[in-house]
Amino acid sequence: MNEFTITGWDESTHKEQDNIKLSHASVTQSYVGILEGAAEIIYQMVYTDKTKASYIGTERFEGKIDGKGGSVIFVHRGTFANGKVTSAFEIIADSGTGELKGILGSGTFASSETQSVEYTFEYTL
Repeated sequence: MNEFTITGWDESTHKEQDNIKLSHASVTQSYVGILEGAAEIIYQMVYTDKTKASYIGTERFEGKIDGKGGSVIFVHRGTFANGKVTSAFEIIADSGTGELKGILGSGTFASSETQSVEYTFEYTL
């Protein structure tokens, strides 16, 4: 099973005005499955009310992808609505190191507000 677990979440509000909230979150995650390792993520979020948000983020993953070691940078785009998170992420070209040099790939996840989340991921190397 491909799964990540959120191991840390530190969110702070930048600005709140007219029911719009801009916030920033520093997140840590651990991965099992095709991705094996740990990641640090920075999310920028826009809440349009207490139950809806859109976000973008960058993630530095370090570990193994399908047994090959190194690190990559993912870019994320997603939404949060009525307790459900939906996201798509992809590797930034030329960000792979070690055995992951030249890798391209993308994935998705969708979940309710839980610590452990299943993901999909495909790549070429």
